[in-house]
Amino acid sequence: MRYKMKFLMTFLIFVCSVTTAIAGAYDGLWIGQIDITKVSEAVSKTDATTPSPVANPFLLKIILHVDASNQIRLLRDVTIMQKRYKQNNVDMIRRVLVTDNNLIPNFEGVVRRDGALVGIRLGSLAFDFDPTLNEFLVTGVLV
Repeated sequence: MRYKMKFLMTFLIFVCSVTTAIAGAYDGLWIGQIDITKVSEAVSKTDATTPSPVANPFLLKIILHVDASNQIRLLRDVTIMQKRYKQNNVDMIRRVLVTDNNLIPNFEGVVRRDGALVGIRLGSLAFDFDPTLNEFLVTGVLV
């Protein structure tokens, strides 16, 4: 278990550092993947901080949200929904990103499945941050 925790913490620090530096005017939902080729090992007797090559590289899907103030959040999952509203007496639809499943009934879906509108759910691995939250606030700078 210590090995997995150390790997995850190292990974999150890496993601935080890189993504904060590229934020700028990139608000919105970002989905990507990271090719994991090296990890650090907490149980190493010689060097627990220097990453060493893995036997079999793997791809890790990540979901990031950048808000209007350029704050970046790493998300476990997100559901794309929509909300109807009126503007100048014209019916409009706004797409929304829902990270709290309790709020899904407040919106309508964006695709039709078996006659009903449903949301599009996008997910990544279950990251080991606060289990009551679906997001991890990203901080840091590129060094």
